[in-house]
Amino acid sequence: MMTSAVQCIIILACTAILTSSGAKVICCLNKTKTVRVPFSHIVSATEYPPSPYCNNKEVIITLKNGRRVSLDPNERYTKAVLKWLKARDAAKNTIASKATTAPETQTAS
Repeated sequence: MMTSAVQCIIILACTAILTSSGAKVICCLNKTKTVRVPFSHIVSATEYPPSPYCNNKEVIITLKNGRRVSLDPNERYTKAVLKWLKARDAAKNTIASKATTAPETQTAS
């Protein structure tokens, strides 16, 4: 029969192992259906597939003020946000690649 001290040590060891795994766990957050944030306030969006911790796909947007909001991935607004962010990022990449590949001007000697 195990003593209370041994049981406590085992529980503490298990807790330490589970909490230090480094895995970022996103719990099933309550999805916000009524919030319509202006696109200009959105910094980024992250999509999380279903996981052992949550059976639902999740879309979490980060706002300029640092607030994170979970959106319903099936809503039209969420799909529009993801499409807008993808287009914005593609435009930024296009501008950046044009800036690095711009032809050099030659000077006459």
